[in-house]
Amino acid sequence: MNFLNSLMNFETLSVVGLEKNTGKTETMNYIIEHLNNKIKLGITSIGVDGETTDIVTKTKKPEITVYDGMFFATTEKHFKLKKINAELYYLSRRETPLGRILIAKANEKGRILLSGPSTSVWLKDIIKEMKKIDKMKIIVDGAISRISTSSPSVTESVVLSTGAALSLSAKSIIDRTVYKIQLMKLKTIKEELIKDLIDLEDGIYSLDKNIEKLPFKTLLSLKNFDLDKYGYNYYITGVLNNSFVKKILTKNHVDKYTIIVKDYTKIFLDSATFNKFIKLGGKIKVLQKVDLKAVTYNPVSPEGFVIDSEPIMKSIKEKTGVTIIDVKKDLIL
Repeated sequence: MNFLNSLMNFETLSVVGLEKNTGKTETMNYIIEHLNNKIKLGITSIGVDGETTDIVTKTKKPEITVYDGMFFATTEKHFKLKKINAELYYLSRRETPLGRILIAKANEKGRILLSGPSTSVWLKDIIKEMKKIDKMKIIVDGAISRISTSSPSVTESVVLSTGAALSLSAKSIIDRTVYKIQLMKLKTIKEELIKDLIDLEDGIYSLDKNIEKLPFKTLLSLKNFDLDKYGYNYYITGVLNNSFVKKILTKNHVDKYTIIVKDYTKIFLDSATFNKFIKLGGKIKVLQKVDLKAVTYNPVSPEGFVIDSEPIMKSIKEKTGVTIIDVKKDLIL
């Protein structure tokens, strides 16, 4: 399969969901099952995830299947609950609410619960520790509201999970998924400019003549000022929000503006604002682009409603060109 062959070319991969119960863990198991015999894998998670029962819906959550020889990083609490034989390689000094983080190698096939570091910075450290132990490719189970784990500064590749949990409307599922893919596929700036911007301290910068830090701490501080005074090209180290873009949309020369952010996880625009800005000629670019490997679709909502996968998958494929998979049916478009 072309999709699975393309997955061989990652070093670190996040699996993130657009919403809870969009099939993120099933996606993890699908990828692991198909790649386990081809490459050496290690897996971990961000935050307190992997409980056997979803706290909100009270539905049983699937566990992660590991195979003989696979490495995994999880917390002490979940390590003690394992029902497989495993060899311990690393134990962190820092603690999470579920205990310290440990790295182990499975000596047999079985199911485990994953939980991990509470921050992206700590997650990067755990990934480094795993790579010190052995040469392996790392898959990260991204938690809900932690789409920052798919930032290219943490993992360079991502698989996005979507599904019926988003909405009972097929159109809404398609629109929300396509919008997220649009953000993931934003173009990068020139390499020489990336080098100039990547290490700048937090702030808002005008790029029209020189790289000039503006005397504002946040975008909200700009609301009473005329943006044209500072130029048309901006780099924002923090999040890009609606208020800033809507201020630009009051101008009759939106097409002059270019906004640069670190990566797509920094964009907190609703789709209507984003699409209007782009339609009027405005440009949003990123320093780092994520490698979106595929989208997976889960046709079953937590309440048991089923929204047929094929029409939705075909529409997303047509609009974005991205590989999309129903992991339950093993259907790939």
